[in-house]
Amino acid sequence: MIQLNLFILIIRFIRIALGGLGLISLGLAWAPAWSAEPVRIGVLAVRPQAQTLAQWQARAVALARLQFVQVISTGMPPDKVVHAVLTGRAVIGFVRTGVLEAMERAGLLDLKEIKVLHRQSLPDFPAQSSTLLYPEWPFSCLAHTDGKLARGVTAALFLLNENTATTRAMGIRGFAAPGDSTPVADLLGALRLPPFEAAPVFTLNDVLARYGLHMLGALLVMGLILSLGGRLLMTRRRLTEQYRLVLLQKKRLRESEFRWKFAIEGSGDGLWDWNVTDGTVFFSPQYKQMLGLRDFEMDNEVQEWEARIHPDDKAASMTALQAYLHGQIPVYATQYRMRCKDGSYKWILDRGRVVSRSDAGKPLRVIGTHTDISAHKQVEEKLQLAASVFTHALEGIMITDAQGVIIDVNEAFSRITGYERDEVLGRNPHLLSSGRQGPEFYAAMWRDLQENGCWHGEVWNRRKNGEVYAQLQNISAVRDAQGQTRQYVSLLSDITTLKQHQQQLQHLAHFDALTDLPNRLLLADRLRQGMAQAQRRGQVLALAFLDLDGFKLINDSHGHEAGDHLLLTLATRMKQSLREGDTLARLGGDEFVAVMLDLADVAACEPMLRRLLAAAAQSVQIGEHLLQVSASLGVTFYPQGQELDADQLLRQADQAMYRAKLAGKNRYQFFGVE
Repeated sequence: MIQLNLFILIIRFIRIALGGLGLISLGLAWAPAWSAEPVRIGVLAVRPQAQTLAQWQARAVALARLQFVQVISTGMPPDKVVHAVLTGRAVIGFVRTGVLEAMERAGLLDLKEIKVLHRQSLPDFPAQSSTLLYPEWPFSCLAHTDGKLARGVTAALFLLNENTATTRAMGIRGFAAPGDSTPVADLLGALRLPPFEAAPVFTLNDVLARYGLHMLGALLVMGLILSLGGRLLMTRRRLTEQYRLVLLQKKRLRESEFRWKFAIEGSGDGLWDWNVTDGTVFFSPQYKQMLGLRDFEMDNEVQEWEARIHPDDKAASMTALQAYLHGQIPVYATQYRMRCKDGSYKWILDRGRVVSRSDAGKPLRVIGTHTDISAHKQVEEKLQLAASVFTHALEGIMITDAQGVIIDVNEAFSRITGYERDEVLGRNPHLLSSGRQGPEFYAAMWRDLQENGCWHGEVWNRRKNGEVYAQLQNISAVRDAQGQTRQYVSLLSDITTLKQHQQQLQHLAHFDALTDLPNRLLLADRLRQGMAQAQRRGQVLALAFLDLDGFKLINDSHGHEAGDHLLLTLATRMKQSLREGDTLARLGGDEFVAVMLDLADVAACEPMLRRLLAAAAQSVQIGEHLLQVSASLGVTFYPQGQELDADQLLRQADQAMYRAKLAGKNRYQFFGVE
């Protein structure tokens, strides 16, 4: 182990010693790189421990440059390598430097017979060489070798003189430090041997330090190329976009022309094209057909158009046209009547536009359309008439949408309800409700509207000031072509005065004009109702016929006015003496009838009869006179053993009243009781 360490230490030292050995590559001919046959290489075979840097590593570098090789081991001595090349056994051979010269001196070789490949130019070197010179027999030591020992061995080796017995025994000249170790480093780097087994690490600074100017120039050139490329790209894009816009504009123009022609032809409008300079006008076939004319029946002159305008409309039409041509109005659009072939007139909507002007701004060409608006005019007249009726109608008009929201009312509505138009728009008609009709009333109204599309009836509403009034209302649904309700139109009239008159007439028909008591007609109705109620409830009804005693004398003595005052006062007193559900009626003159309901028996009516007699007997102050009368009462009851009607009951009570008078007056007498 100690000998091995000394050997390795010596190798480390000798590796840097000056001196060296080259290898000679010799061959008879060059083998082409594309040759399919491998190149045979003759290599001197020696023991591995005898292989030096020159013999082994330099040979490896040379072999690495060849692609198709077949190595032949010839063995020792080196003359065998030369012989293999000369005999053609090998194409190329490797021998140490000096071998060829020694064989020439010995007469064994003519140097003209061979060719040295990659011959090196090495000044002051007497032998031929195919490689650089490398140190011969270098020594080095391992890292763990003792440093003192390494320094001692190194000093001992450098102290060996040339051609001493020691060096001759070793077969060397001596040891010296190499003058240049670059070839060794290059050799190790090429073969990736330690310490160059890994690729070196280069930093950006190393690259910049060595290639900075080159990189700057490359960047400038690349920037210029990118700039020019960008400008070319932008120019191409701009041209492409402009070309696309041109194509799009052409497409739009074609589409616009198509739509324009389609709109003109599809709408049924006539087209005219007027050359202002010479006065000629092109009238389209549709224009002429609108007037009932064939193509040849209308000249292409502006006078043809003027002559057909209705005399009442010509001045306004020409004024509008001239105002437009002189720039006084922005748009030429006017309506007039135009004569047709059959002499009738059609309403025409005439519209036009200047499409060409001179340098001075004068119109050169005008294009326009003619539209038949006769049907529109008829609808417009109907709408105007409807609007006039709506505005000036005496009946109130209210229009709602399908959900019942008010969308319009007329002046009569405001006059009747007291609400202005702005106060009710967007609101529900329920704001007019007085509360007299319940929810079921309006539910029935809405049901009729949905099922029948109309409703007619009387409604009690409330004005804005709170006054309740009677309204006669007629509601109709307005449906579209599909039968869907779009609006409701309501016509309403204030019938409060009429209702008051009706109530007055009804009152007069059922009540006494002087005492305001029920008259004979209403008495008969209430008597029949009372009789039915008595039958239903199993109770007794009492009917009292009352006649005032001595009233004729007062009427004759003090006049009818005093008599009327007496009757009115006594009627009020007698009514107050009865119960709330009972009825006191005046048959006429001084005759009264009382109907008393819900009596348990016959005797239950006697207290009321006595109160009636007392009320009739009270004196009445009339001016300076104190007047007094009495009353005679005849009473009958219902039900009885036999079936009776109201008239029969009245006759029974009347008969009983006469018996009360005969009995002395101021008393009551029951029918059937003596």
